[in-house]
Amino acid sequence: MAAHLGTANGSDPRTLLCSFGPVQNLNRLAAGQKLQFALDGLTAIYGDNGSGKSGYARIAKKLCRSLTSADLLGNVFEPGTKPPAAVTVRYQKVGDQQVTETVWTDGNAPPTELSQISVFDTQNARLYVDQENRISFLPSDIALLQRHSEHCAEMDAAFQKEITAVEKRVKVPLPAGYTPNGDAAKLLARLDPKSKQPLPTADEIKVNAQWADADLAEMQQLEGALANDPAVLAARSRRAKAALESCSVAISAIELGLSTDIGSALEGLRTHERLAADAASLAASDQFASEPLEGVGLPVWRLMYDYAKAYATSLQPDQDRLPDGEGDLCVLCQEPLSADGSARVRAFNDFVAGQAAKAADAARAALEQAVAKVREVQIPATAQVDLALAEFGGLSESRAQLGKALANYFAAALARRNALLEAVGTGAFATVPTLLPSPISDITADIAALEAEAVAFDQAAKEDGSRAAERGRLAALRDRKKLSDDLATILARHGDLEQLSKLKACVVAVERGHISRQITTLRRSLVMDDLEQRILAEIRAFDLTHIPFEVSDRSKDGQSYFGVALHSPIATANNKVLSEGEQRALALACFLGEAGRDTEKHGLIIDDPVSSLDHVRLRRVAVRLVEEARAGRQVIVFTHNILFFNEMVEAAARATPQVPVLRNFISSSKASGFGIVSVSDEPWLLLSVNKRIAKLRERLKDFSVISDFNTEEWRAKAKDFYTDLRETWERLVEEVLLGQVVERFNTDVRTQSLKGVVVEDQDYKTVFWAMKRVSERSGHDMAAGRAIPTPQPSDMKTDLDAIDSFRSATDKRKRDASTRRKALEEPPVATVG
Repeated sequence: MAAHLGTANGSDPRTLLCSFGPVQNLNRLAAGQKLQFALDGLTAIYGDNGSGKSGYARIAKKLCRSLTSADLLGNVFEPGTKPPAAVTVRYQKVGDQQVTETVWTDGNAPPTELSQISVFDTQNARLYVDQENRISFLPSDIALLQRHSEHCAEMDAAFQKEITAVEKRVKVPLPAGYTPNGDAAKLLARLDPKSKQPLPTADEIKVNAQWADADLAEMQQLEGALANDPAVLAARSRRAKAALESCSVAISAIELGLSTDIGSALEGLRTHERLAADAASLAASDQFASEPLEGVGLPVWRLMYDYAKAYATSLQPDQDRLPDGEGDLCVLCQEPLSADGSARVRAFNDFVAGQAAKAADAARAALEQAVAKVREVQIPATAQVDLALAEFGGLSESRAQLGKALANYFAAALARRNALLEAVGTGAFATVPTLLPSPISDITADIAALEAEAVAFDQAAKEDGSRAAERGRLAALRDRKKLSDDLATILARHGDLEQLSKLKACVVAVERGHISRQITTLRRSLVMDDLEQRILAEIRAFDLTHIPFEVSDRSKDGQSYFGVALHSPIATANNKVLSEGEQRALALACFLGEAGRDTEKHGLIIDDPVSSLDHVRLRRVAVRLVEEARAGRQVIVFTHNILFFNEMVEAAARATPQVPVLRNFISSSKASGFGIVSVSDEPWLLLSVNKRIAKLRERLKDFSVISDFNTEEWRAKAKDFYTDLRETWERLVEEVLLGQVVERFNTDVRTQSLKGVVVEDQDYKTVFWAMKRVSERSGHDMAAGRAIPTPQPSDMKTDLDAIDSFRSATDKRKRDASTRRKALEEPPVATVG
């Protein structure tokens, strides 16, 4: 989301959108269409619900700055894998003559030039109302700090990932077997991650590990001289004992974590988890058999449910289920739940809270916990075991055999652990190898024997203290030889610890608390008063002053956020108090108030801003958006509300200076598909009487090739023709007979138009019988005895000529009445002598 939003500061060069399209592989949008945008002024885009308009709005959300993103899906009604959507996008930087054209494919990064154009739609509106949002348009110095914070966050995430990997490596024990309290042992103690002593340098380790032929000769000479020295033998016994004790600890963990009982328990948990999951799936298939989509209640669906619930909890921490009341907002589509939707989500909640789903959840959690414990069992590698037990095995043939047995034991334990983990997925527990017989008793006996030997050697050494210096020298040489052999491992550990120290210092260096504090100080002095005043001004513009609001700000992880809440003694969510219309108006006020800080006036794309608004606020929104266009912004508005569409056009015409308007109409048809774009072919709903009559005459021409008028296809065409003719008569009454004094898609009452209105008895008679005739032929059901013949083109022409003649006569009468009544607006001319 942060990457999609980008960072805006309102000072980047402005980019104008020129067009979207042609579009490929997006919903069922028709190919070859281009949706163009006005470079100066307002682009008003009208489309009925289901026309394909939303597909173009989703493209805008993907390409431009939006609080939420949108999935660009292919035709979901066709089987098979869908290629990603591809859109031809044309845009132009202000001041440039050249237009850039690129084909953008979903999944690729959008052009950075479009990142400052802001999009508002229903989903974004919900976020403005329900939660805090990032302040996008900030002074350059704050924006610089925010970008610095974002980079710090990226670095912190990378450092933490590296730290986790290094910490995992340094948990592996270093090679053992060095003389206790010797120089090598002390050196290695400083390589313990928990050590408080300074880390030795790599050179220091290498110096202590230097080994030459002369050292080997000296060690062999001392070994010969001290072959039977009790002190040397005591140290050797204790080194061997320490190696065996290390093995004993590992074996105890293996026998506890990989025992037969553990394997049986794991198999039982796996079986129980499968049965519980099957039971939950069966319950879901029974409970949700009538749902329109398959798979409700199954694991993939459950994953979606859990994510949705986590989102709901982030908005309202005490929420333990998805909102399911009628009128509550669906956390997925962000729309109020209908009665059916409420019942469906309530059923989902009840299912998840039911015994079958709970049992499946508990079984899955128990299995995952058991698997995690098996993974945690530490098993030393064969090479590590051989190295640790090399000296022990050299003591005698029997001890050499025990060393081999221990290596085999650990190898078998590793194979068993891997097989157990694999069987959790496959269920093949029967093929999992068992642990080898435990060598713990042999180890315990040898540990005791080695300690006894060491004690005896210690006593003998006390009786012969004359060779202490030679013993110490031999121990030092042996430690140096071992350190030389282990040098690669020791240096790797040193490198890991050195890297870990640097990484932790880097984490401290990229800590963002001080950045947030700097941003807060600057924001409150440079931004918040202005932002609050702009938002409150927008609230006044949308007639929300009867509700007390307050604007707040905060910093989090180096980012600036603002929120608008109810100013009340008890903290209450906006959506619990405000109506749907008030929420939409508040969201638009926040959007426009925030965009007001954008000194470059980057473009605004707004999708259905007046959903749930009354006609008064609807007009206020139209005027407000036209103001933004008049101020120099590129404003693009999608709507399915024809009244709002007309209000925007009229507001643009009333503005001083007038605002240029580009009208786009998006429609669908069975022949051409969805998303058909036109700048001239207005929808039937908007056509005047003259244009409708012309359309119907064009349709009559198409009927000239039809010869069989007894087919269902012809009856359907005739019904459609007379349905449109009936609507044309209705429009004629409104537009011609009543002179547009009152119109369905306009909030004005034009009293001045009464000048040309004349309605006589004959008008009533003509309209009454014409409406009766076309209504009978436009699909109204009637008794079988009154069934009328299916009309033919000649009948249609007669009826069409009738409305055209009436329109023409009424127009002439209107003009005559207007001329006659014009005289009533002025007093008579006085007579002079």
